[in-house]
Amino acid sequence: MAISNPPREYDQVKEAKEFEDAMIGVKGLVDSGITTIPRFFIQPPKILSTIKPTNRPTTTIEIPVIDLSDINNNFSGNDARARIVEEIRGASRTRGIFYIINHGIQDFILDNMIMAAKSFHEQSTELRAQYYQGKLGSNAVFMTTYNFRVPTGATWRDSLQVNWTPNPPEFEQIPAVCREEMVVMDEHMKQLGNTLMELFSEGLGVSHERLKEYMEDRLMLTHYYPYCPQPDLTLGTHPHTDSTVLTVLLHNQIDRFQVECGKEWVHIMPLPGALLVNIGDILQVLSNDEYKSSRHRVLANSSQDPGITVAFFFLSSNISKLCCPFPELLSPEKPAIYRSFKMHEHKQARYNIQLEDEPRTALSYFKL
Repeated sequence: MAISNPPREYDQVKEAKEFEDAMIGVKGLVDSGITTIPRFFIQPPKILSTIKPTNRPTTTIEIPVIDLSDINNNFSGNDARARIVEEIRGASRTRGIFYIINHGIQDFILDNMIMAAKSFHEQSTELRAQYYQGKLGSNAVFMTTYNFRVPTGATWRDSLQVNWTPNPPEFEQIPAVCREEMVVMDEHMKQLGNTLMELFSEGLGVSHERLKEYMEDRLMLTHYYPYCPQPDLTLGTHPHTDSTVLTVLLHNQIDRFQVECGKEWVHIMPLPGALLVNIGDILQVLSNDEYKSSRHRVLANSSQDPGITVAFFFLSSNISKLCCPFPELLSPEKPAIYRSFKMHEHKQARYNIQLEDEPRTALSYFKL
């Protein structure tokens, strides 16, 4: 009787490395006509149990929509700015996520940015590969995120990252197909970020410039979520809170962007012309839990139409910078909830939680 060869042992790191070396991204896999996803994209059982069709939430939540159109109008006794500050404060204390409208960025600029991001990710493999993992040594990096040391599956998305600070990229280093749109969008976001930081500071009762000390840097990420042939086995983005002061999101997701509410994941529907504002971990610490960061994720895309997200992160890239609750917010009645820590400690904590079975946020490492 013939003895069959034993099955080849699966080397997850080797397969993932081969994929990375090919520099094609998940869009390249889709273009190749695959009908099953590589094994290193498959999520662990605990995550799979939350994304199976029978367990997927069918509910959505209505999140606050805050109109910024009258932000500088304080006339006839109508303190519009105070109303906006209070609305932002209320939304930040509860869900930690809200939409803003009439934010000063015209619809055509937002639409152009979405189309430019789509155009980059739908270029030929050869053109995208020029930017893979920073091959050109520039601040523009194309990637499919995967950490070989973490036992969770890779996520079904491609990304283009542009670091605007502390060393801005040369104009020609940004991919030509989305160059002008990215530069225009960054200029608008820089102004919007300053405005939002002032509003958050007013809500806390601290000086206008206080929060700006922690948002020296800006990072732009465009995420591209192509069709996934097995969307119930993977995710578009892992569950996480942002390691930022603040994140502002432009997206065309239909029902795949989700926020954790209690023990449930619920859908956040897009609002045309609006931007989604998300509190980051660092702002939660600085505010001594007055403002809350929200845990969110993106499901894998089961549609032939790609999902596009453009995220703007306001943060400090100084890994030695000290983070702790603002002293002016503390009192015997409201003591500090977090100990002081450096930014690199928060980065390590985010890595550590990926190795654990029970879901929690990086901030749990720093609670007193």
